[in-house]
Amino acid sequence: MFKRLKRKAIQSIAAGSVIRIVIGAVMMAFTAVPALRSHPVSILLFIGGLGLILWGIIRILRAATGATLKGLKHTIAAAGYTEAAAEADYAAAACFEKSEDIRIGKLFTYYRKGAVPGAIPNDKILWAYQSTTTHRSNGIKTGSSYNLILYREDAENCITFPVCDENTAREMLRTIDETMPWVVVGYTNDLKKMFLKHRDRFLELRYHQIPHGNND
Repeated sequence: MFKRLKRKAIQSIAAGSVIRIVIGAVMMAFTAVPALRSHPVSILLFIGGLGLILWGIIRILRAATGATLKGLKHTIAAAGYTEAAAEADYAAAACFEKSEDIRIGKLFTYYRKGAVPGAIPNDKILWAYQSTTTHRSNGIKTGSSYNLILYREDAENCITFPVCDENTAREMLRTIDETMPWVVVGYTNDLKKMFLKHRDRFLELRYHQIPHGNND
């Protein structure tokens, strides 16, 4: 798991970082142009170019040294699991999206935001539902975007996972319902009102009624 995620992070960061390094080098090269050597703008070009180069190099080095995995490892340890247990859970997890960036295991739900991987302990997930946004231009429907929305028991803000289509979102919800029976699955206005105004009642729907964790 960690090797794969580290490789993904490097791939994600490399292209953008190389572009920054090239732009920075071009900016610094302009300072050598005779007409700009004594011009105040040459100092700004040099500093800006150097900054872009250093930024690009630092981002690549962070990914290569595994710095992007620190948050994930901390989450695993804080949840009381070993990295070996997480590795096995990740390998057996149900994969969603072609990139396999979203996986639902028995211990964690894994995801990746840009170059940074993360995980949510399944026993902390409280509510899951699908959100569909219709996009229009001049009143004409141009398409729709789909998201899986997760709320944790210990956090006020939701976590949003963009997914490619409605079928994927529904399949993820089915997997959550099967894997985490303590999670409230689905959305209604009444559920939203209860979640916002009567959190204790919401917790009693399923979260406090059904045992958490690996059911094996």
